[in-house]
Amino acid sequence: MPASHRMPGVSRRRFLQYGAAAAALAAGETLPLFHLRALADPGAPGRSAPKLGSWEDLYRQRWTWDRVVKGSHAWANCRSACEWDLYVRNGIVVREEQSAGYAQSETGVPDFNPRGCQKGASYTEVMYGPSRLTVPLKRVGPRGSGRWEKISWDQAIDEIAAKCIDIAARHGPDSMIQDLGPNFDQGATTVGRFKFLMKSGGSFSDMWAEIGDLNLGLALTFGFAHTGGTSDEWFLSDYLVVWMHNPAVTQMPDVHFLYEARYNGAELVVIDPQYTATAMHADQWLPIDTGADAALALCTARHIIDSGSADWDYVKEQTDLPLLVRLDTGAFLREADLVAGGNAQ
Repeated sequence: MPASHRMPGVSRRRFLQYGAAAAALAAGETLPLFHLRALADPGAPGRSAPKLGSWEDLYRQRWTWDRVVKGSHAWANCRSACEWDLYVRNGIVVREEQSAGYAQSETGVPDFNPRGCQKGASYTEVMYGPSRLTVPLKRVGPRGSGRWEKISWDQAIDEIAAKCIDIAARHGPDSMIQDLGPNFDQGATTVGRFKFLMKSGGSFSDMWAEIGDLNLGLALTFGFAHTGGTSDEWFLSDYLVVWMHNPAVTQMPDVHFLYEARYNGAELVVIDPQYTATAMHADQWLPIDTGADAALALCTARHIIDSGSADWDYVKEQTDLPLLVRLDTGAFLREADLVAGGNAQ
């Protein structure tokens, strides 16, 4: 290299090191700073990153660990509970990797591997992030002032227990209400809250009220809050209708069954006012007006029946329709048919 083209004070070896470090950074091959702080001293999350000899040390140490454990991310605002391998060093999770340990559910149907998405892969950033609460905080100023003080776990438990006893004595135990929120994992945390409220006589809000009326409507109509089978059944479909749902974003571990079914010849129709990430892959996108869902659904059902397009063998075997139609009159079963004085409408 001509002397005029050389960088002053930078040797060839140093230049190559700089270039490789830049490439590693561009590829995302670095640990977040809070990981480095935790690795330096897990008991002191506020300390600076450990001293490393060069970028090579950082890269090589990333791929070393003490043990591998199984884990999931039910609190990542998702109930899929995908299985992950967690790589632990010095008590700190330094890497998350899809486990891919799911058996095939049915011959001829793709398996569930791999399960997991970007939310799970980056969950350690939440777990070790600066915004996570690791100690109880007590408000010491007016609501909204942002003034809090750290207290011990013993103090927090004592004060909460005393307040619960006081409220139950003054207003009755059913006045203690907990908002479960939409982040509902049905794991140890949820069971603990349920057990406390049930044993103490308290109550909790309906989590579906915060999500939407679909599941509550299903429970009132059919007796259960969910409908449909498992996502691997999508692969067996010839015609898929995704209605007001965006699984490409909200159901990442399962959406591959949708795409594989389409690759296998199925037709995909998306009904949504918005052109979503799922609609991008659809054979047909129906951008209906907001609130027109019920009318479109009723018209579709009527057309299927009138045109004789229904698969009656499937309907008789896989739905409760035969249980709701009287064979003698052909009319829908009414309450008056079962209970004296019941409603005939």
